[in-house]
Amino acid sequence: MLEASALKFTIQNSGRTQELCVDSVSVRVGSGSHCEIRLEPEDASVEQLWVNARAGGVFAEARCLDPPILLNGSAFVQGRLLPDSVLKLGRVEISVDVVERHSLKGNHSGTTNASRRALYALAGVGIPLSILLLGLRTGTTRQDFEIPSQTLWSDNESSQCPEPERSSAAARAAELSSQAESGRERTAFSPEDGVRAVELYAQAAACYALSGAGARAEQASLEAKTLRHELSARFHVHQVRLERALSNQHYDRAKLEVRALLSFVRRRRDAYSDWLAALDRQIITKSSEQSP
Repeated sequence: MLEASALKFTIQNSGRTQELCVDSVSVRVGSGSHCEIRLEPEDASVEQLWVNARAGGVFAEARCLDPPILLNGSAFVQGRLLPDSVLKLGRVEISVDVVERHSLKGNHSGTTNASRRALYALAGVGIPLSILLLGLRTGTTRQDFEIPSQTLWSDNESSQCPEPERSSAAARAAELSSQAESGRERTAFSPEDGVRAVELYAQAAACYALSGAGARAEQASLEAKTLRHELSARFHVHQVRLERALSNQHYDRAKLEVRALLSFVRRRRDAYSDWLAALDRQIITKSSEQSP
């Protein structure tokens, strides 16, 4: 069983209200077909807004300012979204909340009628079917692919301060923390930077501990743990999506998920990253076989 955090969007448009749950901690909003929340072209640019859940709440960043985005009536570029925050894009008003974690299973005996009705309802209002509703299950079996289990980190990983001298450990810790913060800011667009940021935070914690700055060591360790948790959830979601795509022989979708997973493990060379690279080539072959 896999678990994933989710973002709940409340969308109001022309007197209608829709509530959508997206099983990801990072969501794109716009009129492009690649966006998880798709709006009409007259309301949003191709990629208008990024919404990201992380420790401390929900954050958003404008990716395009034409048309302008308003937050509670004022111009918005980036910042934290509070529970009562309302974003306005054209005719559409959007509120965002983080919902409780839900369990996802890669295999299930069938798809419930309630899930089907929800999916059809979203299709009827123009929401892209790429949104995975929480609780949706597929009942088909895997075909032609063996999918290994893999986590981003092992449970017994530990970090040491790269600076052995206590006198200079504090300065090194500050440098590592700054690098980690920069990496975390890029996480929504570059998961590999986020994975590296976890390692940097852990090293910073070790350096702070060596220098005797216990409170800072604890804070850096908490940052590493929180970011690690968020990235693991995203990684698991892509694994579930990949399994579903392969089970249903949706090779175009599977190709996107494989490359998303590769973006997490690009810095390392091991059996899992090699398997993903090989699978990518297999999927290209399978996709070409499906083409008329």
